[in-house]
Amino acid sequence: MKSANKMFFLLICLFTLGLFLAFATVGKGKLLLTLFFWAAYVFLVTVAFLIGRKFELFPEPILFIIPVFLSGLGLTELYALQMKQTNGIYDDVAFRQMAWLAASMITVLAVSALTRKHNYEKLARYKYIWAILGMVLLGLTIPFGQSFGGARSWLSFGSLTIQPSEFVKILIVLFLAGYLSEYGQYLKNAHPKWWIRPFKALWYLGPLLFVWIMALLLLVFQRDLGTAVLYFGVFLALIYLVSGRFSYVVAGGLVAAVGAVISLAAFDHVRMRVKIWLNPWNDITGAGYQIVQSLFALGSGGILGVGFGAGQPEIIPSVHNDFIIAAIAEELGLMGGLLVLAMFLALCARGLYVAKKTGTVFGFLLASGLSLLLAWQVIVIVGGVVRLLPLTGVNLPFISYGGSSLVSSYATIGLLQGMAGGNNYHDG
Repeated sequence: MKSANKMFFLLICLFTLGLFLAFATVGKGKLLLTLFFWAAYVFLVTVAFLIGRKFELFPEPILFIIPVFLSGLGLTELYALQMKQTNGIYDDVAFRQMAWLAASMITVLAVSALTRKHNYEKLARYKYIWAILGMVLLGLTIPFGQSFGGARSWLSFGSLTIQPSEFVKILIVLFLAGYLSEYGQYLKNAHPKWWIRPFKALWYLGPLLFVWIMALLLLVFQRDLGTAVLYFGVFLALIYLVSGRFSYVVAGGLVAAVGAVISLAAFDHVRMRVKIWLNPWNDITGAGYQIVQSLFALGSGGILGVGFGAGQPEIIPSVHNDFIIAAIAEELGLMGGLLVLAMFLALCARGLYVAKKTGTVFGFLLASGLSLLLAWQVIVIVGGVVRLLPLTGVNLPFISYGGSSLVSSYATIGLLQGMAGGNNYHDG
């Protein structure tokens, strides 16, 4: 364990040195500011590491190394944008993200400690509380929420703005894992002709479907269809994991297709996004401007990129949120973009490894749900940026600017770390 910790610390030091070199190329004429920013990052990561090592809060070091790597990469890109001072849009975006990273370090330590100390299995007892709390948080945004980018998904408390749906997705996974660990056997052993016993099916599946449908409806009222897609994908994934029946996935796909048709007919912004997805070149200076500029950025990056600070990602609207992967691919090239995807792949794979080793049904479903939530989020946003999928406007975990996204992502890591340190966990 000691040698693993030393290697872990060495990797962090090497990466922070790499960050410093990257910042040095970005902060032209602002060396002191660059050094201060780099020192703040090193301090936060090192303190979190030392506390985690002392109290054994990081039994799976790779689940901390990768998020720290991705967060550092995102901070580097945000710092590059801030240095360019584009119309005041990015004046202090990197420093605000650094403050959220501090909150995230506290979050990952606290969640890991609480999950391990109180045994994560107890979380299953409160499955309905997680569901109700999630519905309340989503519901508050309808009368009191603020709209940004067409979605009414934010709550403001003075100068502080949070996005409840980022935290609700964790609550939904907690509910699904708790409910399916108790009643999932019915789905696995259900009669193929389910209509023969419809009341029994409704008895077992009713609460599950009710919470899921309510969550989707609330997200539709918020016009936050990207998050609705995330919820739906995780729901189907857990249903498949607990039942082993691909027929449920097919049925869910048909439901999704019907929902897509209804959304196209009911929402103008959905029709616009699909239209832009099919052919953004028809309105290159209007609705298609954002995606077209991101495609130009992806193309100009080439294999190795143009270097931090040498590109022009700031001309992409909302590049610090939805399109930060395009900025990274422009300045680090195809290899940089693939590196990011490889890091996410390794992170999700390790999360699924934790799921396999938990030794309980609830632990397996919870760790799988959290890991697949991160994976699905990456697929949705990266697929939208490269025009593989319609753009849905979700954040890239750990990298995109956004306090709610960053804190909730590290809360997810804290849960996985706490589960890996549980009594039932068996490594090897």
